[in-house]
Amino acid sequence: MTVRRLIGAASAVGALTAASLLGITGLASAQEDDGGKKEWFTLSASGSGDEEVPEGSGEEGTDLTASISLTEDGDMTYTITVSGNSETISAAHIHKGKEGENGDVVVELDAEAVDEGKAAEVELEPDLAKRIIENPENWYINTHSESFQPPSGVARAQLKSAEKEEKPDIIDTGDGGQFAASQAGPNSGAVAAGALLIASAAGGAIAFRRRSGTDNA
Repeated sequence: MTVRRLIGAASAVGALTAASLLGITGLASAQEDDGGKKEWFTLSASGSGDEEVPEGSGEEGTDLTASISLTEDGDMTYTITVSGNSETISAAHIHKGKEGENGDVVVELDAEAVDEGKAAEVELEPDLAKRIIENPENWYINTHSESFQPPSGVARAQLKSAEKEEKPDIIDTGDGGQFAASQAGPNSGAVAAGALLIASAAGGAIAFRRRSGTDNA
């Protein structure tokens, strides 16, 4: 009876220790997330070759759509898709300029990601990020190819209003699409540590039982 109680106690201690570790690790992660949470703003853009300046200088029949998430610190994720173009997108930028105006490049974008319609990231100066968030209509996206060089381009689109949101987890789906993961899974390191502690406790209990059995024989 004493041996069984000791084995049960050892197993319980192992399980409680593992559970405590998992709980502490989860709490630390939650506190870190809460302490470092940033405000993300979403911007969108929708345009075409017809919006290039001067009029008629873009590629006919092309369309451009964009989805951007941006913080005031300058963290930016984006997915930009161009369709109807006859040539590979060789360059893409965010420019300063209102509708109908050409302006200077302020952000260089990943041309390959734009050409494939995949998600990408870039860092902006905080001052620039704040200005874009406050007045997105004063900025536009322009895309270029071999035959459509600056200041004109393949297709252009003005940025539109920003809204606060939680940062989405950007996951490529292979065709340029993306979605936000609604739930986060458990911390893999904590799960592994907990499993190791449980296994160790169980092993110790088995060894104790074997030794006790030998002593009693």
